[in-house]
Amino acid sequence: MTADQDPNNWLRAAHLDTRARSALATSIYNALTSARKLADHRVLVYRCPKRCLLLDVLLLPDGLLIATPRYKLSPRVNEASSNEAGRRKHTEDGGRRWGAQAYFAQDAAGFSLNCDHVESHHLSQEAFELDMAAKRELVTIPA
Repeated sequence: MTADQDPNNWLRAAHLDTRARSALATSIYNALTSARKLADHRVLVYRCPKRCLLLDVLLLPDGLLIATPRYKLSPRVNEASSNEAGRRKHTEDGGRRWGAQAYFAQDAAGFSLNCDHVESHHLSQEAFELDMAAKRELVTIPA
């Protein structure tokens, strides 16, 4: 088996490609935020009843860009939904403050929506696609 035929190499390449696209999505989202141009591209927003942003969906020439803001989970939920090594690696403070993320919709398989009022609400890919097809601009997720 050659290196081109090795499935492990395919997975590694796909992972690196996804990380590169995520870095590009983050750069684009940050640039649009700084230029105050998000509204020009926004097609759908998910919010909690208190109006916290949970998921921002932008339509760009390269496809849909999805962004989630940083959030903090309660100690109970954080302990139950993650492990110490994951918290050290993926949080801003090594504990409860999870960082903002941006990525293209093609890299998503569903969404975890979080804020101080909504904890770990799962939005399936199917529900997201239905909201997009219905051309909803705002969806409020119950607390």
